Amino acid sequence: VFIYPLWWGGMPAIMKGWFDRVMACGFAYVDGRRFETGFFQGKYGVIGLTTGGTEDRFSSKGVYGPIADLLYPHKRTMLEYLGLSVFSDFVAYASPRVSTEARDDYLTKWRAHLTDLVASIPDVGSAEANKNSFVNSSFILPQ
Repeated sequence: VFIYPLWWGGMPAIMKGWFDRVMACGFAYVDGRRFETGFFQGKYGVIGLTTGGTEDRFSSKGVYGPIADLLYPHKRTMLEYLGLSVFSDFVAYASPRVSTEARDDYLTKWRAHLTDLVASIPDVGSAEANKNSFVNSSFILPQ
């Protein structure tokens, strides 16, 4: 689960630096082991994102263009590159400027999004599926 604010169309530098250092060649990938043959096959990734701009600004007619276009390099050339299966992302638009009620609604929707994703993973409750996974049958999101 990768959670970050969208800054200048990308992830914060400290997160990108972490990714560059941790997901390094020899550990996270090698020649011939990328994308469909990557080391992280059978593992899952999801992006949880906050923006300063409204949903309209991140639309096909908005000034920033569709959010999917901005997230493509994050998903394809980082997560999928490693072999992760990437779930649909979650975006909390204009998060610094929404009301407390809207923020609570985002948190409720984020919780439901994660719950649905976990439920969609085949055999998520089986011992074999969880042998090398952080997801297990006791996976519970805080209330």
